[in-house]
Amino acid sequence: FEHVPDVQPGIVGGEFALCERLVREDGRFQQLMQKRGFDDPSKWMVEPWSAGFFGDAAERGRRLVRALVWVRVGSPYDNGYAHPVEGLQPVVDLEGECVVEVIEEEDAPDTPLEQHNFSRLFTGEPLPERDIVISQPEGVNFSVHGHVVQWHEWRFVVGFNQREGLTMHCVEFQGRPILYRLALSEMVVPYFSNIRRHAGKNAFDVGEYGLGNLVNSLALGCDCVGDIFYFDVTALDMDGNASVLPRGICLHEEDDGVLWKHTDWRLDLAGSPHAVDVARATKLVVTAFYTVGNYEYGLYINLYRDGNIEPEIKATGLVNTSVMARGRTKSEFGQTLSKGGLEAQHHQHAFNFRMDFCVDGANNSAFEWNSDPAPEADNPYGNAVRVRAQKLRSEAEARRDIDSARGRFWTVANEARLNRVDEPTAYALVPGATATCMLQESSWVRRRAPFMLHHVWVTPFAERELYAAGRYPNQSSRVSRDGLGHAHDGAEADRPIDNTDLVVWYTSILHHVVRLEDFPVQPVVRSSFVLRPNGFFDQCPCLRVPARSAASSKLCCQK
Repeated sequence: FEHVPDVQPGIVGGEFALCERLVREDGRFQQLMQKRGFDDPSKWMVEPWSAGFFGDAAERGRRLVRALVWVRVGSPYDNGYAHPVEGLQPVVDLEGECVVEVIEEEDAPDTPLEQHNFSRLFTGEPLPERDIVISQPEGVNFSVHGHVVQWHEWRFVVGFNQREGLTMHCVEFQGRPILYRLALSEMVVPYFSNIRRHAGKNAFDVGEYGLGNLVNSLALGCDCVGDIFYFDVTALDMDGNASVLPRGICLHEEDDGVLWKHTDWRLDLAGSPHAVDVARATKLVVTAFYTVGNYEYGLYINLYRDGNIEPEIKATGLVNTSVMARGRTKSEFGQTLSKGGLEAQHHQHAFNFRMDFCVDGANNSAFEWNSDPAPEADNPYGNAVRVRAQKLRSEAEARRDIDSARGRFWTVANEARLNRVDEPTAYALVPGATATCMLQESSWVRRRAPFMLHHVWVTPFAERELYAAGRYPNQSSRVSRDGLGHAHDGAEADRPIDNTDLVVWYTSILHHVVRLEDFPVQPVVRSSFVLRPNGFFDQCPCLRVPARSAASSKLCCQK
């Protein structure tokens, strides 16, 4: 092992339960809870939030978490997130296994006791609904050998690790390489508040907790529907013991509507049976689900017959709740959830995907594409728009942001491999809906996660650079030298990226303005982007995809 001074490793799964036990057993905390009328420790929900860093040098060298507290009311299955215990925050030393202090706020608001449950135990019988049955009577179109998956023209390797969870490797289409490695490298969730306790909620869910620690065992027919293949995954506990979690990753096919279609109206008028050409789309979905305290994140990597790759996050679970200060009737930085003072702060989810490209080989170049109206002299009718690509030659130049007004996207190209019109073969990164980072320069979490400041970063491959916020973000004061944006004025942050082994980092920021409809349980909110061929093929790659038999379809609802 290599000793790395002045850093803290991430929080492991067993430390969640350790923190709750230590707090429940602490005499000071027990007295303060009893003063609030809560005397049953089994109903106290204590969640360890990573301590972060806010300039307090006394915290250095201690493995700390700052806990937040909720209670269940009545039933042990009650939704405790409807009952935050405001103004009470235990600080726990995980290594010393002790409660360092319990921070008590004077004149704290009372805990709301109104119940807001979502469990089937409380909501009654589900609404009547007829099943939609998905079946593949002839079997699936993919094969699995170990962790190698083959699906039509696609071939790739499914991976898993303690920190990133699901990863994909050696992604090929028709035997041609596209990606060497794809992973969710980091995600951070800053909450909007001017109160230290809530402004300190800035969890780095990959680097501080480890998604592999928090992966779900998926349920057949609910998390994944149809003909399913599952990968079991291996995780480590806080003592380094390995255990196998069954059904940690799901692999299945889905119908995706029409892939392409054209009707020749002349042939149609002539009554030709060949007037309509259509192909049916399917996609292969690789899925993992993670529970991070109150939130759930589903990572879906979708592969399509036209060569597209779509990484997608589905965020669901429960919004993080608190109680407004006495006298307030409306939340200042969030959504009021009840007249009893319950609120949920607005926040952002910043996801960063690391993509180690190898488009037709290891050496690639990056380009930015923009669309602009031609000058008036060349544009007499006002309709002329030029689309131009500019090569990004250095790391500093390749810190880029979305510009939807110019239709901006990026390509990773192999200039040594040309298509039939003598253009480099390439794959494009097409951004999805995303916000920008709204944290001010004074924000500590912004200093620790500068990857939030740009949507696209391009760097030359470096073996130790795997994580956008660096290898050890837990309790860090700034991003480490192996993270993005670590040295804005240093030569190391401006390495050449022309015709070399490239890594593209994409930051998608889901701006969550909480609604009443997000409570007591939040319907899925999506965040995605697309990698699509851009001159990678000489023509449409899915001409021979079948229309699919209509034998399983039938007319219904006929009068």
